[in-house]
Amino acid sequence: YGFLLSILFIVSGYLVTHFSTGKEKENYFGNLDLKINYALIEINEMPILKKRSIKSEVTVIAVRNKTGWMPITGKAMAYFKKDSLSAALRYGDRLIVSASFEKIPPPQNPGEFNYKRFLSFHSVYHRIYVPSGNWKCVGTQQGNAFIRAALSVRRKLLALLKENGLTGNDLSVGSALLLGLQSEISPDLIRAYSASGALHVLSVSGLHVGIIFLTIEFILGFMKFFRNGPFTKAVLSIILIWIYAMITGFSPSVLRAAAMISFVIIGRNFREHTDVFNSIAVSAFILLFINPYLIFEVGFQLSYLA
Repeated sequence: YGFLLSILFIVSGYLVTHFSTGKEKENYFGNLDLKINYALIEINEMPILKKRSIKSEVTVIAVRNKTGWMPITGKAMAYFKKDSLSAALRYGDRLIVSASFEKIPPPQNPGEFNYKRFLSFHSVYHRIYVPSGNWKCVGTQQGNAFIRAALSVRRKLLALLKENGLTGNDLSVGSALLLGLQSEISPDLIRAYSASGALHVLSVSGLHVGIIFLTIEFILGFMKFFRNGPFTKAVLSIILIWIYAMITGFSPSVLRAAAMISFVIIGRNFREHTDVFNSIAVSAFILLFINPYLIFEVGFQLSYLA
Protein backbone atom coordinates (compact mmCIF):
# COMPACT_ATOMS: atom_id res chain seq x y z
CA TYR A 1 0.00 0.00 0.00
CA GLY A 2 2.78 2.43 0.92
CA PHE A 3 4.67 1.65 -2.30
CA LEU A 4 1.58 2.21 -4.49
CA LEU A 5 0.78 5.44 -2.63
CA SER A 6 4.33 6.71 -3.22
CA ILE A 7 4.06 5.89 -6.95
CA LEU A 8 0.71 7.71 -7.07
CA PHE A 9 2.24 10.85 -5.53
CA ILE A 10 5.23 10.78 -7.91
CA VAL A 11 3.02 10.41 -11.01
CA SER A 12 0.59 13.06 -9.74
CA GLY A 13 3.49 15.43 -9.10
CA TYR A 14 4.81 14.89 -12.63
CA LEU A 15 1.38 15.55 -14.18
CA VAL A 16 0.74 18.67 -12.08
CA THR A 17 4.15 20.06 -13.07
CA HIS A 18 3.58 19.21 -16.73
CA PHE A 19 0.23 20.99 -16.87
CA SER A 20 1.64 23.96 -14.95
CA THR A 21 4.33 24.52 -17.60
CA GLY A 22 3.04 27.19 -19.99
CA LYS A 23 4.91 26.15 -23.14
CA GLU A 24 3.58 22.58 -22.90
CA LYS A 25 0.09 23.78 -23.76
CA GLU A 26 -1.07 23.09 -27.31
CA ASN A 27 -2.01 26.68 -28.18
CA TYR A 28 0.96 28.38 -26.50
CA PHE A 29 1.83 31.33 -28.75
CA GLY A 30 5.58 30.66 -28.60
CA ASN A 31 5.10 27.24 -30.23
CA LEU A 32 3.11 28.59 -33.19
CA ASP A 33 4.88 29.41 -36.44
CA LEU A 34 3.13 32.66 -37.31
CA LYS A 35 3.94 36.32 -37.78
CA ILE A 36 2.17 38.38 -35.13
CA ASN A 37 1.03 41.85 -36.19
CA TYR A 38 -1.11 42.70 -33.17
CA ALA A 39 -1.67 41.03 -29.80
CA LEU A 40 -4.38 41.30 -27.14
CA ILE A 41 -2.73 41.18 -23.73
CA GLU A 42 -3.87 41.51 -20.11
CA ILE A 43 -1.77 42.91 -17.27
CA ASN A 44 -1.70 40.28 -14.52
CA GLU A 45 0.34 42.06 -11.82
CA MET A 46 0.87 45.53 -10.42
CA PRO A 47 3.08 47.38 -12.97
CA ILE A 48 6.55 48.33 -11.71
CA LEU A 49 7.92 51.79 -12.47
CA LYS A 50 11.50 51.67 -13.78
CA LYS A 51 13.76 54.57 -14.70
CA ARG A 52 12.77 54.59 -18.38
CA SER A 53 9.98 52.04 -18.66
CA ILE A 54 6.97 50.41 -17.03
CA LYS A 55 7.49 46.69 -16.45
CA SER A 56 4.75 44.10 -15.99
CA GLU A 57 4.05 40.43 -16.56
CA VAL A 58 1.19 40.02 -19.04
CA THR A 59 -1.02 37.24 -20.31
CA VAL A 60 -1.34 36.93 -24.09
CA ILE A 61 -5.01 36.28 -24.88
CA ALA A 62 -5.10 36.49 -28.68
CA VAL A 63 -2.92 37.44 -31.65
CA ARG A 64 -3.74 38.77 -35.08
CA ASN A 65 -2.00 37.72 -38.29
CA LYS A 66 -2.97 37.72 -41.95
CA THR A 67 -5.93 35.39 -41.37
CA GLY A 68 -7.41 37.33 -38.43
CA TRP A 69 -7.56 37.02 -34.66
CA MET A 70 -6.57 33.72 -33.05
CA PRO A 71 -7.19 32.85 -29.36
CA ILE A 72 -3.99 31.60 -27.67
CA THR A 73 -2.40 31.21 -24.25
CA GLY A 74 0.92 32.21 -22.73
CA LYS A 75 2.71 34.81 -20.65
CA ALA A 76 5.33 37.42 -21.49
CA MET A 77 7.29 40.17 -19.79
CA ALA A 78 6.21 43.53 -21.18
CA TYR A 79 8.20 46.79 -21.06
CA PHE A 80 6.21 49.94 -21.92
CA LYS A 81 7.88 53.22 -22.78
CA LYS A 82 7.49 55.40 -19.69
CA ASP A 83 5.03 58.27 -20.14
CA SER A 84 1.87 59.63 -18.50
CA LEU A 85 -0.36 57.00 -20.14
CA SER A 86 1.74 53.93 -19.34
CA ALA A 87 2.23 55.15 -15.74
CA ALA A 88 -1.55 54.88 -15.28
CA LEU A 89 -1.72 51.18 -16.23
CA ARG A 90 -3.31 48.90 -13.63
CA TYR A 91 -3.82 45.22 -12.95
CA GLY A 92 -6.62 43.83 -15.13
CA ASP A 93 -6.20 46.31 -18.01
CA ARG A 94 -6.52 44.78 -21.48
CA LEU A 95 -4.45 46.26 -24.27
CA ILE A 96 -3.96 45.81 -27.99
CA VAL A 97 -0.27 46.19 -28.75
CA SER A 98 1.71 46.40 -31.97
CA ALA A 99 5.16 45.00 -31.21
CA SER A 100 7.27 41.90 -31.72
CA PHE A 101 7.77 39.18 -29.15
CA GLU A 102 11.29 37.90 -28.69
CA LYS A 103 12.72 35.03 -26.66
CA ILE A 104 14.40 35.99 -23.40
CA PRO A 105 18.16 35.62 -23.96
CA PRO A 106 20.38 33.41 -21.78
CA PRO A 107 23.14 34.88 -19.58
CA GLN A 108 25.93 36.54 -21.56
CA ASN A 109 28.69 36.21 -18.94
CA PRO A 110 29.99 33.30 -16.82
CA GLY A 111 28.41 33.22 -13.37
CA GLU A 112 25.78 35.80 -14.31
CA PHE A 113 22.28 35.43 -12.79
CA ASN A 114 20.20 33.28 -15.12
CA TYR A 115 17.17 35.54 -15.59
CA LYS A 116 15.87 33.35 -18.39
CA ARG A 117 15.74 30.31 -16.10
CA PHE A 118 14.16 32.38 -13.31
CA LEU A 119 11.34 33.57 -15.58
CA SER A 120 10.81 30.06 -16.99
CA PHE A 121 9.76 28.97 -13.48
CA HIS A 122 6.91 31.50 -13.89
CA SER A 123 6.06 30.17 -17.39
CA VAL A 124 7.48 33.33 -18.99
CA TYR A 125 9.69 32.66 -22.01
CA HIS A 126 9.24 35.82 -24.14
CA ARG A 127 9.46 39.57 -23.73
CA ILE A 128 8.03 42.52 -25.60
CA TYR A 129 9.03 46.18 -25.84
CA VAL A 130 6.09 48.53 -26.51
CA PRO A 131 6.93 52.10 -27.61
CA SER A 132 4.60 55.02 -26.89
CA GLY A 133 1.67 55.07 -29.29
CA ASN A 134 1.95 51.34 -30.09
CA TRP A 135 -0.72 50.26 -27.64
CA LYS A 136 -4.35 51.03 -26.86
CA CYS A 137 -6.41 50.15 -23.78
CA VAL A 138 -9.57 48.27 -24.77
CA GLY A 139 -10.79 47.10 -21.35
CA THR A 140 -10.36 47.45 -17.59
CA GLN A 141 -11.40 45.65 -14.40
CA GLN A 142 -10.44 42.22 -15.75
CA GLY A 143 -8.54 39.46 -13.98
CA ASN A 144 -9.09 38.01 -10.52
CA ALA A 145 -11.57 40.07 -8.46
CA PHE A 146 -9.80 39.36 -5.14
CA ILE A 147 -6.38 40.42 -6.45
CA ARG A 148 -7.94 43.51 -8.03
CA ALA A 149 -9.58 44.43 -4.70
CA ALA A 150 -6.31 43.80 -2.82
CA LEU A 151 -4.31 46.09 -5.11
CA SER A 152 -7.03 48.75 -4.88
CA VAL A 153 -6.83 48.70 -1.06
CA ARG A 154 -3.05 48.87 -1.31
CA ARG A 155 -3.18 51.97 -3.52
CA LYS A 156 -5.61 53.68 -1.12
CA LEU A 157 -3.38 52.96 1.88
CA LEU A 158 -0.35 54.30 -0.01
CA ALA A 159 -2.29 57.47 -0.79
CA LEU A 160 -3.18 57.69 2.92
CA LEU A 161 0.52 57.57 3.85
CA LYS A 162 1.24 60.39 1.40
CA GLU A 163 -1.66 62.47 2.74
CA ASN A 164 -0.19 62.21 6.23
CA GLY A 165 3.06 63.85 5.18
CA LEU A 166 5.33 60.89 4.43
CA THR A 167 7.74 61.70 1.60
CA GLY A 168 11.11 60.61 0.26
CA ASN A 169 12.88 57.81 2.11
CA ASP A 170 10.28 57.87 4.90
CA LEU A 171 7.56 57.03 2.40
CA SER A 172 9.74 54.37 0.74
CA VAL A 173 10.49 52.56 4.00
CA GLY A 174 6.95 52.95 5.35
CA SER A 175 5.31 51.57 2.20
CA ALA A 176 7.78 48.66 2.15
CA LEU A 177 7.33 47.78 5.82
CA LEU A 178 3.54 48.05 5.89
CA LEU A 179 2.39 47.30 2.34
CA GLY A 180 5.23 45.35 0.74
CA LEU A 181 5.72 48.03 -1.94
CA GLN A 182 9.37 48.02 -2.99
CA SER A 183 9.03 50.02 -6.21
CA GLU A 184 9.25 53.26 -4.20
CA ILE A 185 12.68 52.38 -2.75
CA SER A 186 15.70 54.04 -4.36
CA PRO A 187 18.80 51.97 -5.23
CA ASP A 188 20.89 54.04 -2.78
CA LEU A 189 18.54 53.19 0.08
CA ILE A 190 18.62 49.49 -0.83
CA ARG A 191 22.43 49.55 -0.79
CA ALA A 192 22.41 51.27 2.62
CA TYR A 193 20.10 48.65 4.15
CA SER A 194 22.07 45.87 2.49
CA ALA A 195 25.35 47.15 3.95
CA SER A 196 23.79 47.27 7.44
CA GLY A 197 22.48 43.69 7.13
CA ALA A 198 18.85 44.80 7.56
CA LEU A 199 17.62 44.48 3.96
CA HIS A 200 15.18 41.70 4.86
CA VAL A 201 13.16 44.17 6.93
CA LEU A 202 12.08 45.95 3.73
CA SER A 203 10.50 42.76 2.37
CA VAL A 204 7.10 41.82 3.81
CA SER A 205 7.46 38.15 4.70
CA GLY A 206 6.88 35.55 7.39
CA LEU A 207 8.45 37.85 9.99
CA HIS A 208 5.68 40.43 9.51
CA VAL A 209 2.92 37.81 9.39
CA GLY A 210 4.34 36.26 12.57
CA ILE A 211 4.20 39.64 14.35
CA ILE A 212 0.59 40.11 13.19
CA PHE A 213 -0.27 36.59 14.40
CA LEU A 214 1.28 37.13 17.86
CA THR A 215 -0.54 40.46 18.18
CA ILE A 216 -3.88 38.83 17.29
CA GLU A 217 -3.19 36.00 19.74
CA PHE A 218 -2.57 38.55 22.51
CA ILE A 219 -5.65 40.69 21.73
CA LEU A 220 -8.01 37.70 21.43
CA GLY A 221 -6.49 35.78 24.32
CA PHE A 222 -9.54 36.43 26.53
CA MET A 223 -11.76 34.34 24.22
CA LYS A 224 -10.37 31.05 25.54
CA PHE A 225 -12.47 31.51 28.70
CA PHE A 226 -15.75 31.42 26.75
CA ARG A 227 -17.67 28.48 25.35
CA ASN A 228 -16.62 27.87 21.73
CA GLY A 229 -14.16 30.70 22.30
CA PRO A 230 -11.07 28.83 21.00
CA PHE A 231 -12.88 27.96 17.75
CA THR A 232 -14.11 31.53 17.24
CA LYS A 233 -10.63 32.83 18.02
CA ALA A 234 -9.09 30.50 15.43
CA VAL A 235 -11.56 31.61 12.74
CA LEU A 236 -11.03 35.31 13.50
CA SER A 237 -7.23 34.86 13.53
CA ILE A 238 -7.24 33.21 10.10
CA ILE A 239 -9.55 35.86 8.65
CA LEU A 240 -7.43 38.74 10.00
CA ILE A 241 -4.19 37.17 8.74
CA TRP A 242 -5.62 36.78 5.24
CA ILE A 243 -6.93 40.36 5.32
CA TYR A 244 -3.36 41.46 5.99
CA ALA A 245 -2.19 39.24 3.12
CA MET A 246 -4.74 41.00 0.90
CA ILE A 247 -3.49 44.44 1.99
CA THR A 248 0.07 43.51 1.00
CA GLY A 249 -1.17 42.52 -2.46
CA PHE A 250 -0.92 38.73 -1.93
CA SER A 251 2.85 38.78 -2.32
CA PRO A 252 4.34 35.24 -2.59
CA SER A 253 6.24 35.47 0.71
CA VAL A 254 3.13 36.58 2.61
CA LEU A 255 1.02 33.87 0.94
CA ARG A 256 3.49 31.24 2.14
CA ALA A 257 3.52 32.57 5.68
CA ALA A 258 -0.26 33.03 5.82
CA ALA A 259 -0.86 29.49 4.56
CA MET A 260 1.71 28.07 6.99
CA ILE A 261 0.27 29.86 10.04
CA SER A 262 -3.33 29.09 9.00
CA PHE A 263 -2.65 25.35 9.07
CA VAL A 264 -0.83 25.66 12.40
CA ILE A 265 -3.91 27.43 13.84
CA ILE A 266 -6.24 24.77 12.42
CA GLY A 267 -4.08 21.97 13.82
CA ARG A 268 -3.97 23.56 17.28
CA ASN A 269 -7.73 24.10 17.29
CA PHE A 270 -8.73 20.54 16.39
CA ARG A 271 -6.21 18.79 18.63
CA GLU A 272 -4.76 19.77 21.98
CA HIS A 273 -1.31 18.41 21.08
CA THR A 274 -0.22 18.71 17.47
CA ASP A 275 3.01 18.26 15.57
CA VAL A 276 3.72 21.68 14.08
CA PHE A 277 5.94 20.08 11.42
CA ASN A 278 2.94 18.18 10.04
CA SER A 279 0.94 21.42 9.79
CA ILE A 280 3.83 23.12 8.00
CA ALA A 281 4.25 20.13 5.65
CA VAL A 282 0.54 20.25 4.72
CA SER A 283 0.79 23.95 3.83
CA ALA A 284 3.86 23.24 1.67
CA PHE A 285 2.10 20.34 -0.05
CA ILE A 286 -0.97 22.43 -0.93
CA LEU A 287 1.11 25.38 -2.20
CA LEU A 288 3.21 23.05 -4.37
CA PHE A 289 0.08 21.35 -5.66
CA ILE A 290 -1.21 24.75 -6.81
CA ASN A 291 2.19 25.84 -8.21
CA PRO A 292 4.93 23.18 -8.23
CA TYR A 293 7.53 25.70 -9.44
CA LEU A 294 7.48 27.38 -6.03
CA ILE A 295 10.05 24.78 -4.99
CA PHE A 296 12.66 26.68 -7.04
CA GLU A 297 12.07 30.03 -5.34
CA VAL A 298 14.66 30.96 -2.74
CA GLY A 299 11.99 32.56 -0.56
CA PHE A 300 10.01 29.31 -0.44
CA GLN A 301 13.12 27.28 0.37
CA LEU A 302 14.28 29.62 3.13
CA SER A 303 10.78 29.91 4.65
CA TYR A 304 10.33 26.18 5.08
CA LEU A 305 13.95 25.47 6.01
CA ALA A 306 13.70 28.12 8.73
